[in-house]
Amino acid sequence: MQKADVKFLIIDDLPTIRRLLRSQLHDLGFKNIMDLPDGLNAWNLLSKDGNKSAQIDFIIADWNMPKLTGLELLERLRATSWGVNLPIILLTSESDRELVSAAIMAGVSQYIVKPYTAQNLASKITEAWKKHNSKE
Repeated sequence: MQKADVKFLIIDDLPTIRRLLRSQLHDLGFKNIMDLPDGLNAWNLLSKDGNKSAQIDFIIADWNMPKLTGLELLERLRATSWGVNLPIILLTSESDRELVSAAIMAGVSQYIVKPYTAQNLASKITEAWKKHNSKE
């Protein structure tokens, strides 16, 4: 993975979490990062032209958001030809087995239970990337 080339989209309704993730991604060497406050804005951006103009390579989304949850966004993306292989990590404060199962069944690349460490984030990014980019 060429870190400078990977374009991240952070989706979380809390500005502090978006800033924290942006900072952590920068510390990991990623520089091409945008963020949005909810899943509906993300869906509108990505679905406008099948992610051609946004050119998002990786999504980190909060599970619980207004308008469109991270799980609902995941389900919509996995139902498209252009979103089926997009690495997507869901952040959640939920560790309920049924919810985790629902995310796995919907095709989540990885999930992270809050609170998490920067090392855990880095590991999950690597695992999710490899899952969808088996050539690397």
